[in-house]
Amino acid sequence: MSDNKTLIIEEYEKLKGQFVLNYFEVQRLIGIVETEQDYYWALYDGRKLHLSSCVGGVIPLKGRLAEKDYNTLIRIAKLNHYDYMGLNHPDAEKRGYYEDFVAEHKHHLTDWEETESWMAPPHWDIV
Repeated sequence: MSDNKTLIIEEYEKLKGQFVLNYFEVQRLIGIVETEQDYYWALYDGRKLHLSSCVGGVIPLKGRLAEKDYNTLIRIAKLNHYDYMGLNHPDAEKRGYYEDFVAEHKHHLTDWEETESWMAPPHWDIV
């Protein structure tokens, strides 16, 4: 029988990068965070990182929503989420600006307290 940490990592490996339902909000599962108290799903809403106890679980949407509808979530996220903002801009100068913005945004989100650490590194790609 596997311990909780192993089970959580296995679940994450199946769902990383996917949109999930966290209580009543659609968010993207990007990692697992470990603190002294608990393990947390690292969820991203396009602007902020949210930590939700792994005890509560998340509900995967991929394969449960119609493929067309799930792909709409991906399309909208690639247009509006800060981690994708402007990365496909046709103007190289503006694309460079956005690349710097995205890198700074990700750094700001993951600037942890010393009591927090990534149990599984962030997976920013949308699946």
